[in-house]
Amino acid sequence: MKKRGMLTLLVLLACLCPAACGNAPKESEPPSGAPLGAAAYTAAWTPFPGQTDGFFYSCVSGGGVYVADSWGRSILRFPLEGGEAQALPAYAPAEAGEQPAATFLSSIRAGEDGALWVVEHVTGPEVIDTYVLRRLDGEGAELFRFSAPGLARKLEASSVYDMLQDDDGDICAVTDRCFALLDREGEIRFTLPLDTDVFDTKLIRLGDGRVGALGQTRDVSGGARPCLQVVDKAAQDWGETYPLPARTHRDSVYDGSGEALFYYLKGESLYAYRQGAEEQVLDWMAASVDGTQVRSLAVLPDGRVAAVMSVHSGTGAGFFLLTPVEAGALPERQKLTYGTMDMVSSERTAILAFNRTNPDYYIEATDYAQGQDRAAGRTRLVTEVLAGKGPDIVNIGQLGADYWETAGLLEDLWPYIDADPEINRGDLMERVFQAYERDGKLYQIGSEFRIMTFTGAAEVVGGEMTWTGEELWAALESMPEGCVPLSIYGSKENMLRLLLSLYGERFVDWEAGTCAFESQEFKDLLAFCAGLPDQSPEGGDAAALVSGRQMLCEWQITDFYDVQEKSYLLGGPVTFVGCPNPWGEVGSALFLTNSLAMSSGCAHKDGAWAFLRELLLPRRDGDVSPSVPYFPTNRADFQRTAEAAMTPERVDSSGREISTRGESFGEVDGVELGYKRYAVTQAEYDQIMALYNAVDLSYRENRDLNGIVISAAGAYFAGDKSLDEAAELIQRRGEIYVNEQR
Repeated sequence: MKKRGMLTLLVLLACLCPAACGNAPKESEPPSGAPLGAAAYTAAWTPFPGQTDGFFYSCVSGGGVYVADSWGRSILRFPLEGGEAQALPAYAPAEAGEQPAATFLSSIRAGEDGALWVVEHVTGPEVIDTYVLRRLDGEGAELFRFSAPGLARKLEASSVYDMLQDDDGDICAVTDRCFALLDREGEIRFTLPLDTDVFDTKLIRLGDGRVGALGQTRDVSGGARPCLQVVDKAAQDWGETYPLPARTHRDSVYDGSGEALFYYLKGESLYAYRQGAEEQVLDWMAASVDGTQVRSLAVLPDGRVAAVMSVHSGTGAGFFLLTPVEAGALPERQKLTYGTMDMVSSERTAILAFNRTNPDYYIEATDYAQGQDRAAGRTRLVTEVLAGKGPDIVNIGQLGADYWETAGLLEDLWPYIDADPEINRGDLMERVFQAYERDGKLYQIGSEFRIMTFTGAAEVVGGEMTWTGEELWAALESMPEGCVPLSIYGSKENMLRLLLSLYGERFVDWEAGTCAFESQEFKDLLAFCAGLPDQSPEGGDAAALVSGRQMLCEWQITDFYDVQEKSYLLGGPVTFVGCPNPWGEVGSALFLTNSLAMSSGCAHKDGAWAFLRELLLPRRDGDVSPSVPYFPTNRADFQRTAEAAMTPERVDSSGREISTRGESFGEVDGVELGYKRYAVTQAEYDQIMALYNAVDLSYRENRDLNGIVISAAGAYFAGDKSLDEAAELIQRRGEIYVNEQR
């Protein structure tokens, strides 16, 4: 069974102390919520005392929140309305009799009339593995027990994930292989096969009393889609199947109640499935709650939602009690919409912070990749934008902004920067944003950037930051026989994708709707890509670089220590030589991480800017450690990051630096590959800055267009088409796509 953390007995007992247990709910500041039909939600937060971030099981039942660790030695009850937390006084773990054994909790769920159901796994060297289903009263006293010795073995499974008693009194069990229905004596009545490759399964009690199991269906190509499969006891077969969003896991589907067959998380919202369709219950972000941290929840009869969280705003575990109120009862705030693909934690954190603190606006976010594949989600987002119904703020870096910028769909952000009382261009790493300009206008910004480049040993590739394809092949001649220029990540297709993301504007005029893929310049790039190897050297990049079987380090500079890393891998001084091209340009690019844009059709542009400007301000948490993931675009943060990287962490009595960190690349043939990291020298800093100041390209990936070009080029790479034929095909398909976007 997979472990998700552990709430220790010591912490549970500590929660009983009077000083720790006066846990009245804390109202969110300011009251949060957004119109959902006729209601909004206020969110009151109750933290769990102690270090309870890793509690394992929880549920909401009978006016209380119950939490327990995987050992099941104690169960705590937190009153929903506030008050002292108490351990259930009559609860004791199930035992195996006189033989020594360990008891693990497998699940905990709400029962009728405030009761509690627990599933426990009793195991030990002298006992038969036994799964025990028990019903407990509000004090933890046992009301019902069902014991199933050797059940996993009987079902030819590695473990039993969940058990419950249905309305007929029969016992339902689910394993990693099947669903099983047992009578009260433990005899197996029937089993049903269950496909559960993607996630640990569990049982769901539907609002109409039926029982289902989390599983997945597969399409003709073998692709998996999560679903809830309902048991048809009369037919002894699976009955209805309800599809679930992509990447659903066991902690994001919950028992039903009333008319809701079941509840589930999708994107940034909680949904109920009822009357043959899904219905949104609440938007987590509009309520200032991070829905990704929900571990269990219940929708109460009065419409309130109790959500147990593994963490909230970095303060540890606890629970929210969300109360619906009339929208007019809250301070009126205008809604902004936000669109993204596969939302990352930094986006979610920024939106939640904005929703908690801004008195005039709140953001409702849509993750277009949730509930469907990425391609379908991207198509939906682009379609909505082109139809004038897109989000006010969009994560544009994932989509390719070329046409959107030329078509006037995005707002120029330079005027907002110039008019801001706290930000001016000199406060920013302005060169990054200049690289992203189009006709002097800036349509996207971000808080971090990296530099995309190739790095080679200076003695092999020379000292310049520009080179041609011919110079690359000439440099390769000086390497040992069999050396490749790049790993498989620099394969024909990936190199073509990279060249298109760097030089795409040379071959596509979005305003005119024309392409130049039949030009000699593009054919030269295509021929260069065709000459790259199809396989990487064995042993991985690090081993190949150190041994001289690979010439170039790939593909990005993300912090000031990268000079040290690449000097180790390449055996001496390095040059950021970049991507070869026939135009004499620096073949490196500046790349904004998670760049955002404002829709030109946004109705509340001052509100959208209030959110976007936070990307450019100094980091409020002061986190400018030398190992931040990427370079900050705020100049003050950038300089503080550089200073931190150039400051030794420790020195000995004679003032010599002691390395406290290292970088390991694994072991090859019994030899550990790695180096000790020291404070960045002035020369290393200067080399990074020389690259930064030399680059004037931005990395712009249009995944749809790149996919069309790469697909059409495949026949040439495979030898099935000539270079001219491939260029003609790419030209034809490229122009069709570009004009479809206009």
